[in-house]
Amino acid sequence: MKEELRSRLIKELGDREELTDKEIYDYIDRLIMLEALKEPIPLVKREELRREMYASVRGLDVLQELLEDSDITEIMVNGCDKIFIEKNGRLQKTGYRFVSKERLEDVIQQMVATANRRV
Repeated sequence: MKEELRSRLIKELGDREELTDKEIYDYIDRLIMLEALKEPIPLVKREELRREMYASVRGLDVLQELLEDSDITEIMVNGCDKIFIEKNGRLQKTGYRFVSKERLEDVIQQMVATANRRV
């Protein structure tokens, strides 16, 4: 369900980068509400979906939450499902994963674009 909602969101938003964060959240909330009409979604799950969908559009997808954790000193991505962090001086594998190789590649392009580069 999550990936289907994300795909619908991206399709609706297109490449309209001029949208504000509030407008994006409004799109996300509407999609979640429509999905909840078909099948009930607990409030906790709605909040999680909202956060993850926003991060996949405006943030760095599954890495966003890791980036926001001040205790994490390094993030290493060795593939779609091999994401490691350094926290408190210890290296550990996370349970985070990208839904596809293509999504990981999108995030890489997004990261290097800030330095006017392309991979």
